Amino acid sequence: MPLRMGPMGRGGARRRTRRRWMMISASQKQKLEKETGKSVENMSDEELEAEMKKRDMEVPKDESSEG
Repeated sequence: MPLRMGPMGRGGARRRTRRRWMMISASQKQKLEKETGKSVENMSDEELEAEMKKRDMEVPKDESSEG
C-alpha cells in the first residue's frame, strides 16, 4: 500500500519547524495553555510565536533560518 501524503509531504516539514518549540519550558507551556485555552501542540508556529510575544516571553530561534 503506498504512503498517503498530506499537504506538507510526509510530515517532515512540520517536524522540522516544531523542533524550536521544544525549547519552551514546561511552565511556559502551562502558562500559554491556561491563558489561551488551547494546547501548545495544536497551535500553528505563527500563532504560538504571536502568543509568546504578547506575553513578553523569549521566542526560540528558528534553526532552519540560521546558517
